[in-house]
Amino acid sequence: MDGNGRVGRLLITLFLMEKKRLNTPALYISYYLKNNRIEYYDRMSEVRNKNNYEQWIKFFLRAIKESSDDAVETINKLFELHDKNIAIIEQMGRASKTAKEYDAIVVLKDSSTVIAEPNGDIYFNSTGNPGLSNGGSGDCLAGMIASFAAQGYIETACAVCGVYLHGLAADQAAK
Repeated sequence: MDGNGRVGRLLITLFLMEKKRLNTPALYISYYLKNNRIEYYDRMSEVRNKNNYEQWIKFFLRAIKESSDDAVETINKLFELHDKNIAIIEQMGRASKTAKEYDAIVVLKDSSTVIAEPNGDIYFNSTGNPGLSNGGSGDCLAGMIASFAAQGYIETACAVCGVYLHGLAADQAAK
């Protein structure tokens, strides 16, 4: 896209902010225009060759609408990610507090399993899926951790390996 076009798109966003139609510069119209560049160039040529602005305005308004929809979708995903991370942090705090209180390694099984040691070290599991919310999967996990302990592994390694392999098995089963 040409430099003048970028400046123009920026000015439109700033104009919409000045008119209180946007609170932040969340629109990214250039992405829409890039994805529809053939139509973009055709419509620009139509304006240049035939002075037909109406078709350009309709195209550009569609670009604003779709860019706005994309911005709202992205913002909603960011809110979801924020809420998920807040829940993980809260979960981390509960696990850490319980581990210190009982001087034990704590496995807090949830959508993002946390393993906490009494010394404050915390581990997050990267495996697993919603299938692990079924009844009995926690019993299976406890058995896996106990089997590592029975073999003489360090307690933290038992919990970390058990949780990881438990989630990995669930991921494989889901394929």
